[in-house]
Amino acid sequence: MLPVNENDSPSWELMEQHSVFRIAQVRDKWKSLDLNPIIDNRDLGDLDWKEFYLNQVFDTIKRGKRLTKARQKTGLIPYVSSSMLNNGVDNFISNKNGVRKFKNALTLANSGSVGSSFFQPTIFIASDHVTVLKNTQFNKYHYLFLSVCIEKQSGKYSFNREINDARIKREKIMLPVNSKNDPDYEFMEQYMKRVENKIIEITAGKEAEL
Repeated sequence: MLPVNENDSPSWELMEQHSVFRIAQVRDKWKSLDLNPIIDNRDLGDLDWKEFYLNQVFDTIKRGKRLTKARQKTGLIPYVSSSMLNNGVDNFISNKNGVRKFKNALTLANSGSVGSSFFQPTIFIASDHVTVLKNTQFNKYHYLFLSVCIEKQSGKYSFNREINDARIKREKIMLPVNSKNDPDYEFMEQYMKRVENKIIEITAGKEAEL
């Protein structure tokens, strides 16, 4: 479906005007955002790194629940499955019974696009093709950093070698550590805030460096 002009032909001019208007809206939105305060400018190579089991990082590791297409009811809640597109969202549903809901967590694809990991900031329903990783102490910056670290392990898996519950328990990820040899979550947050600042500055038409 496309907008048409008086000759009943596609109105390319109207589409262009609408696109310019939408781009201006997005630019204004980003310009209004404040930059994150930064107190740590260290880079990834400035820290020591160490392996940690997933259950040392997340206090909740739980697989979603199977829900066939036939049972899915149209709604507004994201249904996250093993797709590597659209943040893993496969559908929007309204099911209340026989599902597992989460919020503010990572999803890890067990099959399909095995190893794909996404941050889910809103309430979502997890399919049995993803495992949910959650730590109540984490914010979005922690999750975004950790999702990249987790995806680094995806090369070990394939369509024929899925991430099952047993493998999840043995899975390790490399993380930067602090002076106590614990995961340096403060650095992770600061690093991702610098990344976000960069995006804000570029989108607002400014030139800046991390």
